[in-house]
Amino acid sequence: MLNKIFRKSEKQLLKYLSTILTTEYGYNTDSLNVLTTPDYIYAKGNIPVMLIAHLDTVHKNLPKEIYHDTFKNVFWSPQGIGADDRAGVYAILQLISPKVKPHILFTTQEEVGGIGASIAANEIQTPDIKFIIELDRKGADDAVFYDCYNQDFIKYITSFGFIENQGSFSDISHICPVWNIAGVNLSTGYYNQHTKQEYLNLNELNTTIKKVKKIFNSLPTETFTFESNSPYDDQFYFEGETFICEHCAEEQYKINESGVKNLCYDCYRYLTLKEVNTFEC
Repeated sequence: MLNKIFRKSEKQLLKYLSTILTTEYGYNTDSLNVLTTPDYIYAKGNIPVMLIAHLDTVHKNLPKEIYHDTFKNVFWSPQGIGADDRAGVYAILQLISPKVKPHILFTTQEEVGGIGASIAANEIQTPDIKFIIELDRKGADDAVFYDCYNQDFIKYITSFGFIENQGSFSDISHICPVWNIAGVNLSTGYYNQHTKQEYLNLNELNTTIKKVKKIFNSLPTETFTFESNSPYDDQFYFEGETFICEHCAEEQYKINESGVKNLCYDCYRYLTLKEVNTFEC
């Protein structure tokens, strides 16, 4: 299945997944449980969690040769393997079972600004779910929450062995604020994304899949809402003047009263949290 996913274009993959989800999720008493559009596929599940992955990659050509190091269990291609985010697509398919069917959203055009996700967020009625998991993060154990500062949700997700980290953007950046539902982006074992040296560590991806299954078995009673107010807002105030943060290299507001004049407050937060001197945004 993994090789088949790697070799399909975005449009081919959308059609392929629509067929799979229609077969797996089928009909309810009122309507079809699967909605397929040119921009996204949404499947209504039977457990209150949504999984998200995107179907596009940055590579202009599909992989012709796919290599698998069976000793290290690593996949790569000279043309670019496209594990960002075909790894997430594969993971979601592995997380569907006859009894456990999460809500699923497959999106298009994430790599050019999350177009499919933005359309889906405004077209789909807010689903009855407790939180959202996106499977579109590099590495082995990252959990990225973007602008969601729900501390109870962060504590809940990291209790399964994930480590809070920082990222710049993913589909949930569009979706969570619109639906007012907390979301996280979890590692799927890929590295060197957006380059032809990209590779996928299947062992690390399988570990994330196992962790998500544990999450399914330990769902909270409450719904985690999207909270955009940082707990660090009370510690700092910001000048109207902006500057270029030396870590994320983006124009940001300065931090006052912290003694840190060359970091934006998000970078300061994560550097303090991780107790390291550098990190990748």
